[in-house]
Amino acid sequence: MYTIRDEAGNTLKLSFSKLKQEGKEIKAEPESIQYNNQSIIDLPKTELKYEWSLDKKIEQIKELNQSIKAKDIFDIKAKYNQQK
Repeated sequence: MYTIRDEAGNTLKLSFSKLKQEGKEIKAEPESIQYNNQSIIDLPKTELKYEWSLDKKIEQIKELNQSIKAKDIFDIKAKYNQQK
């Protein structure tokens, strides 16, 4: 469970069934969210994937591939390339 608190004191609690980081890759499966003390919202099967490479000369991201997929709801992919 991860808790994010903003400057106004609101909280967002995130629970993951899977969270793994290896090298320059993160894979996560969020399970539920809760805003402040409201009811916990169970999420449909959702997969988050992030892969990146760094430009070591200027210490910035050279490429970033992101994927967010919620079963039977949406599938979003985003790619960033520093040269493009």
